[in-house]
Amino acid sequence: MSEILLKDRVEFEYGYSVRVNDEKHGEYPVFGSNGITGFIDSYKVKGPGVIIGRKGSVGAIKFSEENFTPTDTAYYLSIKDIKKMILSFGFIIYNFLVWKS
Repeated sequence: MSEILLKDRVEFEYGYSVRVNDEKHGEYPVFGSNGITGFIDSYKVKGPGVIIGRKGSVGAIKFSEENFTPTDTAYYLSIKDIKKMILSFGFIIYNFLVWKS
């Protein structure tokens, strides 16, 4: 069985600086370290995506099905190769189920 490392499949990226007055109205969610803080008219990350708190609520994990912007209080996961990620996930789930049987 080959070893699968998370760092080979995803990168942890820093969020972006978002001005508070830009967060009032818009279509796309803005995620801080503990969830949605507002909505803006444009996005920085194409969804779906995983957001991980890095300040305040360190380690809090959120998921966005749509395009979004993470603030600089959070990381987001950037998938390097979606096909490999899906195969890796299937491999892990299959092995988990086999061990539980």
